[in-house]
Amino acid sequence: MRPTTAPRPPAALNGDWYPRDLPPGTGVSSHLLITEDGAATRGWLYTPSHARSVVTVMHPRADASRHYLIPDLLKAGFAVWAQTGRGGGSDLRLVHESALLDVAAG
Repeated sequence: MRPTTAPRPPAALNGDWYPRDLPPGTGVSSHLLITEDGAATRGWLYTPSHARSVVTVMHPRADASRHYLIPDLLKAGFAVWAQTGRGGGSDLRLVHESALLDVAAG
């Protein structure tokens, strides 16, 4: 009989984690952001009950909402703001000025 799910690789080997890896009691909220120039992006706030500081995780070309460091940062007592940029894809599409507006909106 084959297992119903594939074994998980260690988190350090990929950019993803599983929701069950979040510490118990962690709150998660999603937020739509409108930048200064009217573009839309989004972010997620992960909040453990004892957080006093927030760490920001963002990449201008990738979705950082499931960055592999999030569970460990939460366990260390930090809240985590994870944000996406408006321009996913290759470096050819990256406009640095727009990326700065995305970060500022967060």
